[in-house]
Amino acid sequence: MSAVQYLCAHCRCDEALGTLFKTAFSQQDRDRDGLLSMKETEQALLSLFILHPDHLSRLRELLRAGRDLRTDLPLFTAISALTTRVLLKEPQSDAVKPESISGKEGLELADFFALNWKLENISVRDDLRALLMYLA
Repeated sequence: MSAVQYLCAHCRCDEALGTLFKTAFSQQDRDRDGLLSMKETEQALLSLFILHPDHLSRLRELLRAGRDLRTDLPLFTAISALTTRVLLKEPQSDAVKPESISGKEGLELADFFALNWKLENISVRDDLRALLMYLA
């Protein structure tokens, strides 16, 4: 399972954020094919968040995403949720951290508690392991 597949399968967000993410996706999907290029994905993220270039680089690194990545709505929703985590973990002076994400930190810490131990005898792809370790 790749990092992108993991995010699509296991990343969840509340309904209000999902609607916000869907609106940003739809605004960038000008040809209405249901897919965004990497450039369109970044533009949609920039319409949602004030991101530093380092944040976009971190997202590309975590997703192992090249310029050829095509993003559908479920993947965009997962990437948007991941972006909130990146903003939380790597605040920048010229980027704004969404206030709505700070209350969920305790639950997320529990989700990733003892992650190295949980993954000890499990075969996990390098890109997924890197994503999980970043999230932990």
